[in-house]
Amino acid sequence: MSLLLVAAPAGAEVKREKFGDWIKECLEETVKPKRCQLAQTLVDKKGRKIVYFIVARKDDHPYLEVSAPLGILIPAGIAVQIDAQKAVQMRLVDCNPSGCRAVLSLTDEQVNELKKGDAIFARFVDSKSGKRLAIKGSLKGFAEAAKSFGL
Repeated sequence: MSLLLVAAPAGAEVKREKFGDWIKECLEETVKPKRCQLAQTLVDKKGRKIVYFIVARKDDHPYLEVSAPLGILIPAGIAVQIDAQKAVQMRLVDCNPSGCRAVLSLTDEQVNELKKGDAIFARFVDSKSGKRLAIKGSLKGFAEAAKSFGL
């Protein structure tokens, strides 16, 4: 589920625009500033959400949020990786019935890596099997979406 929809006041409209594999969502409100985010949701063959990636802003600073399914090994947390670069550990925020969320404040360099990249990976460890998992997302359309988002 979109973070914007969770925070949307009653009657507010969410406008969506597709850029490759990314969706730009903006909450149309009378109150400014307008809240927007870039999002990609990865689902399994049964249509269940596995991982979602969101790029948004807080106080005009961009951040990446990744949500992974319940059952991750908490001490290992969640890491994000762009293409073959070194994975970056994220700050685990919480776990709730919809999954575990981690956040990373993005530097200008990291935003540029996202724009130039082909793939984004969410890395975590399954708590039952101990197996290290890397769920691959696409960065197709991210550069164009980021430009429309002012990044």
